[in-house]
Order: sequence, then C-alpha cells, then structure tokens
Amino acid sequence: MTDQGDLTHLLLIIGGIVVACSFLRLLSKRIAVPAVVGYLLLGFLLRLSEGFGPWITGSTAEIFRFLADIGIIMLLFRVGLDMDIGNLLAQLRRASGIWVGDLTASSLTGFLAAWLLGLGLIPSLIVAAALTATSVGVTIAVWQDNQALDTRQGGLLLDLAELDDISGVVLLAILLAVVPTLHAGNAESVLPLIGRSVALVLGKLALFGLVCFFLSRHLEPRLRRLFEGNSADRGGMLLLAALGLAVMVAGAAGSLGFSLAIGAFFAGLVFNPDPKVRGLEESFAPLHDFFAPFFFIHMGLQIRPGALQASLVIAGGLLLAAMTGKVLGAGLPARLFLGTGGAFLLGVSMIPRAEIAMIIMSQGLRLGDWAVTPELFSAMVLVSFATCLLTPFALKPLLRRQLGAPESQPAPAS
Repeated sequence: MTDQGDLTHLLLIIGGIVVACSFLRLLSKRIAVPAVVGYLLLGFLLRLSEGFGPWITGSTAEIFRFLADIGIIMLLFRVGLDMDIGNLLAQLRRASGIWVGDLTASSLTGFLAAWLLGLGLIPSLIVAAALTATSVGVTIAVWQDNQALDTRQGGLLLDLAELDDISGVVLLAILLAVVPTLHAGNAESVLPLIGRSVALVLGKLALFGLVCFFLSRHLEPRLRRLFEGNSADRGGMLLLAALGLAVMVAGAAGSLGFSLAIGAFFAGLVFNPDPKVRGLEESFAPLHDFFAPFFFIHMGLQIRPGALQASLVIAGGLLLAAMTGKVLGAGLPARLFLGTGGAFLLGVSMIPRAEIAMIIMSQGLRLGDWAVTPELFSAMVLVSFATCLLTPFALKPLLRRQLGAPESQPAPAS
C-alpha cells in the first residue's frame, strides 16, 4: 500500500510525464521523429536523474510498472484492432513468400549476431524473436506524407507488417514456454520437453483463438446492439465495453500462461471485424496516448547507466543484424514483385523495431539475467532507438526516387 506521501509523489510524477509526453508528441510531428524515440529517451533521462533524487521508488515503482502493463494492453489491443484481416487474406499468397524470407533472415541474423557476441543460447533465441518484429507505425507517416501508402509497395508493406505482428505474438508465446525448460537442463535431455511445450502452447493458442472467434461472432454483436439501443453516448459506452473486455481477455491469457500482450492482441481481433468498433479509433486515441507511453518510458527506465558502455558493442552488432535481416529477408523475395528499387524500399521500411520487439525483451528481462542481462536489454533499447530514429530519414529520399517508378503507381481499384 502507498501512504499519502508516496501517493502525492506518484501523482506529481504521472502528471509531469503526461504533460511531457504531450509536448513530445507535438515535437515529434514538427521534427518528423517518431514519438517512441522521445519516450525511450525520457525514461532514460528519468533514470539518470535519480542521482539528484529518487523519482520512482518503493511502492510507486509497482504502480508505475502496472501503468506500463496497461500500456502493453493498449498497444497490442490497437495492433489487433487495426489489422485488416480481409485484405491480408486476399493478399496472403503474394505476401506470405516475402514474409517467410523476412522471418527466416531476421531471426537467423539476430541469432547469429547474438551468438557471435557471446550472449549464449537463450539470450540469442530471445534476440532472434525480437528482431523478427516490425514497427510499421514508424514508417507509415513517411509513406503517407509522400502519398505512397496506397501504392503497390504500400499495401505490401502493411500486409507484411501484419504478418510480422502475428508471428511475433506466436513466437513470444512459444519463447515463454520453452526458455524456462531450456534453462532447467542440457539441450539433449530437454528436446522432447521442448517439443511437448511447443505443441502445448500452439494447442492453447488455437483454443484461445477459437474462444475469441466465438466472442467476435456472438458476444460482440450483442454488446453493440445493447449499447446502441440504450445509450445516448453509444460510441463511448461501446468503447469502454471493448476495453473492459480487452483487459479481461488479457487476464485470461495470463491465467493460461501467456503474456498480457497476447491476450490484448486477441482482444483487438475480437472487435476487429466490426467496422463500428474500428471506427471508434478517434475515441480510443486519448486512452492509447495516455497509457502507451508509460511502457516505453518504463523501458528507458530499465537502462542501467553503468551497463550502457558495455552495451554499445552489443548494440552495434545487433543493429547491423536488425538492418541486414529486414533488407535482405524482405527485399530479396520482393524483387520478384517490385523490382530492385521497390524491394530495397520495402526492406528499409521494415527496419524499425519498437512495440513487439521491446515487449519480447521486457518479458525476457522479467525472467532474470539468465535470459536477458541488463547489458543486453540496454543494447536492444538502443537498437530500437536507432532504428526508429534513422529509418524515416533514410526513407524520404528513397520514396522520392521511387514515386516516379511504374511499380510505385497506385494499384488499380478492384
């Protein structure tokens, strides 16, 4: 429990952070830098400022971590809600081949880089899973500014990012089941256990997905009709019901041994087919903008200044792997559809890592130093920072060069 002094201290911190994040969002739009970069930097600056006085200590740290967990729910709920399942299924044949190359190259380059840096088997597996993810939100703004999101490359970028999100969520579930088993014994004796763990996780995911599909087909329409018939503020009430269900589904996922992120993602998919709920994104935006930054700020707070110098070499190697894996993994297969220039543009657009990558690393950090050390975590925060900061600047000239190419013209209406 927090006493009155702790509560006052916590409220001052939260209020200050909310105000600071509002200015960071405004600044990020003016200087064309993703807001995620500012959130991570703010968290790290708060950590550095602890030398002048304790900012987040004792019971307030637990509450701040709770806000970060709510931020995870908001982030992944939005990912599931924004996913265009119908369009993804329609384009699956074209996108899936590129996605397989992207997933394979990203995971292999991440694993090899971590292994060659001497991080060990389990940390290398976690890095490999984290580097498969893509934060397409970082690059979408650049594509939109250049009126390129409705082109053939833009549609393919969105499809690949959605497939990356799905595979990232599945890999996170598998990792959380497998790495404790690997940590418990040698590889030869635990291989059968790993196989059973993977089968169990996939089975539970399938069952969980079926339950969410049932909710999507039967419970969600009834909720919508109920609020539409009984509330003057239909949109706001329906949004609150959707968020309440998202928190419940996230909690149910936790009871099955999954992470909150997986439950929130599935909750977003529950409401995804409903255009009326998906149309409430403007109402949802303030809640997302309030809670989501706490996750990234919390990530910045986890960086230990003493571990930062040792993290630089690791970060350099992993950053090279992060760039190479996406450019080659997505770019080479995409040459069949987009040509060399369009394929390179697509690969560069897939480089940023933020939400799902950092969620995977944060879950590994919670397992202990045997899974993710402070140095490795700090290195991955730096990788996220660098990819989110540098990619938009690299994209602008590439997009300008490609806009006149035949493959960059808008696809014909179907």
